[in-house]
Amino acid sequence: MKTLPLALAAALGLSSLLASPAHAAAATACTGVTRCEVVSSADVDGDGKADSVGVVFKKPTDAGPGSITVRLRTATGVQSATTGKDVYWPLKPFFGVAAVDGRPGKEIVVGDDIGAHAEQFRVVTYRKGDLVTLASPPGSGLTRPSRWGIDSSLRFHVGFKRTVSKKGVVSIIRKEAVSNNAFTRASGTKTTWVWKSGGWVKKSRVKVSYSQEAVYKIEGWHVKGLPVYAG
Repeated sequence: MKTLPLALAAALGLSSLLASPAHAAAATACTGVTRCEVVSSADVDGDGKADSVGVVFKKPTDAGPGSITVRLRTATGVQSATTGKDVYWPLKPFFGVAAVDGRPGKEIVVGDDIGAHAEQFRVVTYRKGDLVTLASPPGSGLTRPSRWGIDSSLRFHVGFKRTVSKKGVVSIIRKEAVSNNAFTRASGTKTTWVWKSGGWVKKSRVKVSYSQEAVYKIEGWHVKGLPVYAG
């Protein structure tokens, strides 16, 4: 019986190893999807295991708006996707992954619309096997009720903050203020919603006032895991 040359035997062994399914690349949210980028690995469905998050971005052009598709492959292999249309967002589409509502798991935040100083975002969450839009608290949207809008300019100031009490109650606080003509002070409102029975319930709304220097601190996102602004 002839024996294979040592080099050939080694090569065949390596080829067999590479072809083994056990060593194949693990499937992701973007497997088999063109123009898709894996942007995060995080526990989105709330089972304590990391899921794969991908994004397909069609940039807006002079001819019209773009779109952002968020894709998810859970640790158990469940796949889902959702597309936000009429998107006017020239920056990187993925903003971050963070706990926003009061359910287990995290939300996926992507851009949606941006102007000279206002930024609007789509917050995507997982519900019963599907990705869906988590609407902003009632009455808090800027131009699209389902989107989360912040503002950062010399005169207009809007931001969101998420808090969790010692009893585990999740709240979203939206602060907004407008600077006076002299740009010495800014006044507006602070509205608080709590997460109750699977949705946002308004708790309070009070008037607030800030110095012009202090008002800039309320702007943007103040949620663990998210940057304050895009860009």
